Order: sequence, then structure tokens, then C-alpha cells
Amino acid sequence: MRLSDSITTIKGVGAKKQILLEAMGISTIYDLLEHKPFRYQNRLSREPFMDVPEGKDVLIGGILINKRLRSIGKGRTMLECALRDESGIFHAIFFNMPFLEKNLRLGTDYTLFGKMKWRNGAKTIVNPEMYPADSPRDIRGIIPVYRRTAGISSNELSKLVRSIVDKLDESCEWLGDELIEKNNLAPEDYAYRNIHFPESGAAYNRAKFRLIYDKLLAFQYSVLYNRRILDEECGNSKIAPVDIGKFLESLPFRLTLGQQSAIDDIEHDLMNTRAMNRLVQGDVGCGNCRR
Repeated sequence: MRLSDSITTIKGVGAKKQILLEAMGISTIYDLLEHKPFRYQNRLSREPFMDVPEGKDVLIGGILINKRLRSIGKGRTMLECALRDESGIFHAIFFNMPFLEKNLRLGTDYTLFGKMKWRNGAKTIVNPEMYPADSPRDIRGIIPVYRRTAGISSNELSKLVRSIVDKLDESCEWLGDELIEKNNLAPEDYAYRNIHFPESGAAYNRAKFRLIYDKLLAFQYSVLYNRRILDEECGNSKIAPVDIGKFLESLPFRLTLGQQSAIDDIEHDLMNTRAMNRLVQGDVGCGNCRR
């Protein structure tokens, strides 16, 4: 697998999904790896419901002890569930999902993910994700959340990225061992794996540092490359020296050391075969025009 390969080489990406991905600027495997999560969900472990803050995404769980489906008018329904964990009883409410009433079983341990709110004096989680504990859908870890477009979900993007990072190896590395060791950089495959699916906070930070380093290094290379192209296009830009002594003597003040140094640097560059690329700076009040 090469990073330049088309996204259509990924299993599950057909013509329709290809159009959706390309609309997001994702045409290659590299593009998909560079489509990084904009936030993460902490699903490492379940918390006692009494300890979770209001209004934040939380992972909780408990034994289903009661459920009641009722109509709330105009064809709408509300399923009320009561669950118990080690800290007490909390409630989950599902709007317009009547099918859940048959699927949820009393006495079963469920894991829920969503926002906890106060409702009618009780802590309640509304329309959460809810799966039997320890089932294949009860996913634990730091879960990435991606920016997406209509027709493709963050979970779908996560599965596509997972299918790629699991196959990454040292062949995707583009830096030499000496540079990696000198700067204590993480391997490229490790960086992509942990920027999308962090093993820990430390692993995420190490991955982020490596990928930022890559961007800055690539930018520096591009600047040097463009400078080289500019030098080739300009050819020999050497200018014959000009005697500016009489002009300097006519000035009603003496040059400062900084001004004289700047003139010397400019004269040196003008006599060079390469095009000059300088910015002359003089801060107000620093004495550049002192008499």
C-alpha cells in the first residue's frame, strides 16, 4: 500500500463513496490520513453517574431495572428507562424510538454514551448511544470525531482510517534514521496511528509533535526549492559596484554602525551572482537617523 494510492483501493469505497470523499478533498490514502479528528470522545471507562458533570459527553452504565413506552402526542413517542449503577439510579429517555422497547431487556447491564442533564429533578441522559456491556458495539478507548459531509458519518470515516493505519509500517517513513534519532521523533506510522486513535495522552502529544515537524520541514524544503528555481530563472544577477561615497558625505548626519553594516551587506549581495533577498528594518526611535 502506498500513500499515493487512490481511496478506491480501500475496501468499502465504491463510486458513490468516492464522490463524497473527493468532495471533502480526500482523493488518496494520504489525504485520508491527513483528515485528522477535530475532537475526541473519552470512552476509556464507565463513570458512576453521580460523579459525571452536566452537559458533557460521558460514558456511564448500569442494570436496566424499568422501562416504559408512552405516546406524547402527534405520533411521537417517549421511552423512559431506569438504570442502576453502584452510585444509585439514573434515567435514560429516547424520543421516537419505539422499537427499542422490545430490544432492551430488564436485568441486562448496558453502557450508555451521551450528555447528562437534569430533568424533572433527576439526572437524565437523552437519546444516548446504548449497547449491552462488553458487546462488540461497546467500544472503549479515545474515539476520534471527524468533520464530514452529508452522506458519510464520522463512524464511517473512522472505520476507513482504521483499515489504513492498521496496515501502516516503516515503508511510509520519509525521514532518515539519523534525523529521527537526533530530534527524538516518533516513527511516521506511529504518528498517524496515534493522531487518529491515541493510546494515551502522551502518545497523542508525541504523534502531534512528529506531524507538525513534518509540515514545518516540508515547508522549509519548499522555500529552499523555490529559491533555487528563482536563482536559475534570474541567472547571473551580479551588479557592478557603485561608489556611493560622495552621496554619504552629502548627508547632514553620520551613519550609525547599524546603517553602515546594512549598506555593506547590500553591496556584498549586489555583487553576488544570486538574486538578493533582504528586508531592511529600522525601528522608530532606535537611533538609525541620529545626527
